[in-house]
Amino acid sequence: MGRQISAELEQYGVDMSAAVQCQQGVSSVSVILVEQNSGQRAILFQKGTAPDLQPEEISIQQVASADALHLDGLFVPAALKAARIAREHGVLVSFDGGAGVKLPGLEELLSLVDLMVVARQFAFQTTGLDKPLEAGPALLQKYCPRQVVITDGEKGCWYWDGQRSFHQPAFGVEVMDTTGAGDTFHGAYLYACLQKDWTPLFQLKFASAVAALKCTRLGGRKGIPNFRQTLEFLSARGETLESPATG
Repeated sequence: MGRQISAELEQYGVDMSAAVQCQQGVSSVSVILVEQNSGQRAILFQKGTAPDLQPEEISIQQVASADALHLDGLFVPAALKAARIAREHGVLVSFDGGAGVKLPGLEELLSLVDLMVVARQFAFQTTGLDKPLEAGPALLQKYCPRQVVITDGEKGCWYWDGQRSFHQPAFGVEVMDTTGAGDTFHGAYLYACLQKDWTPLFQLKFASAVAALKCTRLGGRKGIPNFRQTLEFLSARGETLESPATG
């Protein structure tokens, strides 16, 4: 399964040459059932048996030469080492906080994050506050990232950076499959944040558009739109960018 995962990512142009491989255990596998009428899904998950990524397996050169480091709260000791290297070399650290169980060491990791993009449930679990408008400022004050974004599916997302805050509604689309919408949002938002001339508002609109378009097609990766399709979607809704970056 690990070789199959790597091969598919390479088909999409992902450089897997630095990915750590081990000769024992198997990778995690999920089977996703999609409800035809709503696009909602149920996930059947089989945990992998391969050992966790270890701190000594983190390449200082790989992290130090990156534009950004994206973390998801797994393999916390290795993630901590990578985040410290990133901070030492001025590399942007992005964090995807889902709705799963918080692991030991995560509090320290959050203090090393620049872009904190978390699900509503994660924000509530971390702060004890049950409203996004309260949880967002609390995360910003406690961990001091550059930006905090709280996502909430079809309800959209909320943004804070210490100077401004706003709500970005989700775009209305005909949903076929929500698989991967959250991960797609995170990837698109990180890409948007690396564009120097994009405003925070357009960054959120771009990520929201990519995630919405993904939901209109079947498949976690096959449904992801390209750059041109996303800008056309935004333009049709009156959202334009005068000098968009290409990619």
